Amino acid sequence: METFDSGFEYHGDHVDTKGTPKFGSLTGSSLLPTHFKSKLGEILTFNDGDGTLSVAKESDVHTTNASFTTINAGLLAHHGAMATFSNDTYAITEKDNTITGTLPEKVKVIDRTGKTLYAAKVSTAGIHGNASDGTYAIFGSASGVLVAESNGNQKLIPHPTDFGTAWFGTILETATTGKFVGYTAAKGAYLIDVVTNSITPIIESTKNVQCKSSYNLSKLGVLLYSGEFLLFDLNTLQSVKNGNVIAAVSETATQKPQFALSERFVYITSPSTGELVQVNLSTLKTTKIKTSTTPYSITLFGHENSAAH
Repeated sequence: METFDSGFEYHGDHVDTKGTPKFGSLTGSSLLPTHFKSKLGEILTFNDGDGTLSVAKESDVHTTNASFTTINAGLLAHHGAMATFSNDTYAITEKDNTITGTLPEKVKVIDRTGKTLYAAKVSTAGIHGNASDGTYAIFGSASGVLVAESNGNQKLIPHPTDFGTAWFGTILETATTGKFVGYTAAKGAYLIDVVTNSITPIIESTKNVQCKSSYNLSKLGVLLYSGEFLLFDLNTLQSVKNGNVIAAVSETATQKPQFALSERFVYITSPSTGELVQVNLSTLKTTKIKTSTTPYSITLFGHENSAAH
């Protein structure tokens, strides 16, 4: 694993240029680092190859010879995930082989040494997808939405009654404590409120290419196979903008478009044309940027701001 510094520092109303974009000194080595999180000043990966965590501080990116620290919680290797609490503890998935395959069934709370602070209280039929706001850590599971707290409390929020075998394999954070977005291609996107134990539809559709939260976690974007993009306000759950921004996408395409959402733009990859499509969210005007032959995944890095300082 390598780290990279954008050279920008965000100050709320403006961005300072603190240096040039460059690789950092902080590096790490682990078996199959898969799930990645950057939260509360820390950089973490869950390592599928041996069930460990790799942890480092963002402040050490340019520290000479700095390296990730391994946290071994005594887990079996599995396709796992972790979530950070604001009290310097972690929720981490656990596999006990009560189901076949690589997905875990439980979540426990550990400290920075890997010591179990609170054993799992809920067992599921498989977990995938996770998010945390520092207070609550939630995980998508085939048995319901699993909610864990740093004090060991755990509960399952049941899926809507019409879900059948569908479940949220993707969980996204929002800007509001205790509220998350659950997404499944089989049903759509829903707001999960862990305080009221409610799951409310945002968009119910099986024709979604992808669903992503905005960079500041206040909006939700959904791209449909028709080429239409919909933008939702996560406070009101209302659509604030929608329109066709790309050509229709084949549901059988090997590589489908993916997007990243900022406050002012949505950036959509176009694997079939070798372009990146930038869409102005105010006007829905598109700008096409020629890239590699088949651009696929995209991630926003840095800060969006046009105010000079």
